Amino acid sequence: MGFSAGAEAEIEKYAGFMLEHTPVGIALIEMPHFRLLQANAAYRQFLLRSQAPEARLPLGESFAEWCQRMDIPHIIDILKMVYQSSVPYRNDEFSVTTSARTSYWHLSVTPITHEDGSIPYLLVTAYDITPQIEAQRQTEPERISESHSLVAAELQRLGAIDQVARSVRQSLDVKQISQTTLDIIYGYIRPAHICLYTAAEAQRALRKVSSRSAPNCPATHPDLPFVPYESSPLPVSQPILQVREPVFVADLQATAMTKENPYMGAGVHGFIYIPLWYQGNLEGALVASFNHPIKENGWELQMLQGSSTHIASALVHARLHKALDNEHNRMRAVLDQLPEGILIAETTSGTISYANSAAAQMLGFSLEELTSKPLHLLRPPLAQEKLTVSGRTLLPWSMIVIRALCGETITSKETLVVRADDSQLITLASCAPLYNEDGIMTGAVIVFQDITTQKTVEQHKNEFFSIANHELRTPVTVIQGFAEILQLKAQQDHEHLEPVVEYALNSIAEQSEHLTHLIEEMLDISRLEQSQFFLRRSPCNILTLVHNVLRGQEVMARQHHFSLTLEGIDENEPLIANVDEERIVQSLNNLINNAVKYSSPGTHVEIGLRRGDPPSDELLFWVKDEGIGIPADEIPLIFKRFYRANNVDEGQSGFGIGLYLVKEVINRHGGHVWLESTPGKGSTFFFTLPMATPAT
Repeated sequence: MGFSAGAEAEIEKYAGFMLEHTPVGIALIEMPHFRLLQANAAYRQFLLRSQAPEARLPLGESFAEWCQRMDIPHIIDILKMVYQSSVPYRNDEFSVTTSARTSYWHLSVTPITHEDGSIPYLLVTAYDITPQIEAQRQTEPERISESHSLVAAELQRLGAIDQVARSVRQSLDVKQISQTTLDIIYGYIRPAHICLYTAAEAQRALRKVSSRSAPNCPATHPDLPFVPYESSPLPVSQPILQVREPVFVADLQATAMTKENPYMGAGVHGFIYIPLWYQGNLEGALVASFNHPIKENGWELQMLQGSSTHIASALVHARLHKALDNEHNRMRAVLDQLPEGILIAETTSGTISYANSAAAQMLGFSLEELTSKPLHLLRPPLAQEKLTVSGRTLLPWSMIVIRALCGETITSKETLVVRADDSQLITLASCAPLYNEDGIMTGAVIVFQDITTQKTVEQHKNEFFSIANHELRTPVTVIQGFAEILQLKAQQDHEHLEPVVEYALNSIAEQSEHLTHLIEEMLDISRLEQSQFFLRRSPCNILTLVHNVLRGQEVMARQHHFSLTLEGIDENEPLIANVDEERIVQSLNNLINNAVKYSSPGTHVEIGLRRGDPPSDELLFWVKDEGIGIPADEIPLIFKRFYRANNVDEGQSGFGIGLYLVKEVINRHGGHVWLESTPGKGSTFFFTLPMATPAT
């Protein structure tokens, strides 16, 4: 609603009075000539620096010239800036210096814009804030001092946490980590009692490592050696494994907890429990108690929380180190008790870093000598005759170590140990290189098995075989010769021998032949063991060889039916292979003899031959019978020396030599041998021969 003319005049009269006495200085300046149109008393106080006549404000005159005379040109600079930019000016702490003192004002300059965008006036306001500034500056030293105290305390806390972090990195011993940590923390927060626990998974409890108590700590204060996970005596509301965050109690005595709790009964006030979790695993806990109430934002909780991560990490590393150390000691204890000699050699130094007692005893050194001397001092040069045993030259044991350090893997290599007293040991050595996680070779492990006794027994056995074979061969040859003479004389004289005499002569001849065959097989075994088994290869027609073997078997084993199966091979096709004909005949006869021996009279024996599958250039042989068969679990053993299947009748003759010789002969020709068998239905023996085996 509007006012009457008289009322408006009254309002205008009082408006001028109000503006004159308001505490905010106000002035109106006409632009662009900087003519001061009006200023109230507060603004005059803002500008006038003295009561001299020339200091009176030039109302209606140039404000710029007056400011130059009063040596305050910076005010005109502010007015020009606002006028030219049209942006208001504001300064919350504008200082004005007089001869008496400096005052502070809240100053603002606002442009009054015309409709055409021009600025005809500037409205200047100033408000005296000197009392507030002076009061603020009076309290500033006190505030700065308090701030400095807070910063110093924070730096002290961070320094203590850093000291904890550095100290726990210097040890992998849990006891030492615990004691050092508690000493640092105790010196900073001064608890009545502080304890570090580690997680004992086997006991499902926290186990105390160490604790620290203040001199005034009550004797009744609990010092728990174990804190069960499920029924904890700590003033913690949840089971231990469910507590993930710190537990803080400002004043335990002010809670509703019963006096039966050991901490309540001991008069504990402040209480802090810090679980030490690391990557989802509980590693332990820090428990601190105080004889006085504590604040939740106090240094005690901050110190314990700040240190907890470093302590948990240190406990993890200590636990892993201890587990690794225990595993190392356990493995060392196992190696120390092994009857085989074990060496671990280092690539960088060429020295032996580990040797067990068995290795020291075998090699003729003390453990100290083995692990302290360089390898070249442990292997004096040996003459050739010292490395020769039973006509064979063996590698010295040190060469196995050298080859191992060169990255070579060796399995079951016979080596010779010549000790300082010239005593000799024959060992079976194996070695393999050792690599780190980056694939870099760091050393090698070497294993020695003393086979001296075994080799001595084998040598005596071979000597016995050799002597026995030679001693048996002569009388057997004489018996076989006289039997053949009697048979031949009877035929020449056309005498009809009595059936008993004829049967006796035939039996003598057959058994002599069988005994000669056994003697030859035993001699072959002796040759194999002494590395004196050699093949005499020459081009041979395989078809002719097979036919000759089959005809000989048909004469000897008339109670069985024999057949020859040729798959994809023409009867007249020349199949030439470079083989030891005598040994291949021996192998075929051994397989056929076994087929005859372990199958019933009247059954069928098949001998087969075909080319191997492309691209291999080899021949495949097989001998199939309808005999007793071989159990599946015995098939891997059937080609071993002196092995006989369990289902063989004890009345059947044989030493378990034939199949072993078959395997050796075929392998040395570059082929391989295997079998398929079903108990009660028969067996099929297969072997292959290369068509073009190089002569050796």
